[in-house]
Amino acid sequence: MPSTQNRSAAPRASLNRQISAVHTLPRRLARVTEPAKMYQMIVDACAQAVDAQRASLAIYDPERRSLSVTATHGYSPALVRHLRIRPGEGIIGTVFCAGRALRVDDIRQLPGASPRLRYRTTSFMCVPLTGTRTVLGVVSVSDPRGADQFSRQDLRILRTMTSIARLGLDRAKAIEQANAAAHAAAVDPLTGLFNRRHFLARLEEEVERARRQSSPLTIIMLDVDNFKQLNDRLGHLMGDAVLRTVGDVLRRSVRLFDVCARHGGDEFAILM
Repeated sequence: MPSTQNRSAAPRASLNRQISAVHTLPRRLARVTEPAKMYQMIVDACAQAVDAQRASLAIYDPERRSLSVTATHGYSPALVRHLRIRPGEGIIGTVFCAGRALRVDDIRQLPGASPRLRYRTTSFMCVPLTGTRTVLGVVSVSDPRGADQFSRQDLRILRTMTSIARLGLDRAKAIEQANAAAHAAAVDPLTGLFNRRHFLARLEEEVERARRQSSPLTIIMLDVDNFKQLNDRLGHLMGDAVLRTVGDVLRRSVRLFDVCARHGGDEFAILM
């Protein structure tokens, strides 16, 4: 009787761990938007869900047209920091191109593959981070604790974890794009200062604040002398260079909390 209880306790503990990992990951991902933190959170959660001693996350870089390992679990990321994996190259590159998960009981059964010395077992799993149209990267896990091989249940759980991870990464990317769009809408592309629209919105806010708090508010307006003659004589490229230089000088001259803007043409405004 005692041995029977011990045999049944292990699967229950494993199932509880997997359920906990699946329920916890979405809440944790919702609290962060920084990619590096999300990558590490994902790879740690995946390793915990299937009780793997080692795991990694490789993300595809469209500019370099390769995957790089962005987070590891169970070994130093320095070992793979400079590794670049081409699509279709090796196991990770093959899974990335195929977009299908891979569970292998013995890596020695794969043509041209051999076990690495740092791994305790020959079993591993690779699962793509698959979205509606693209594959973002690949999660790999190896060395299951207390076993020689990963099970089919482990593969199902890892697929669930990567689906949640992809949603989290999509959310982070959407936030990043929204912030970039908001920044572009508020900034003058030539000088890098705020544009007139943003300045007027902030001016209205600060006037109301000054009224409520009975505090002083200062606005400085300035322009570039003889700017039209400069444009006519030397051309618009030189005029643009002058505006950029003035913008740089103003940015270095104001305090961090002052609002410095290009009001239009060669006119600038500072809200202090």
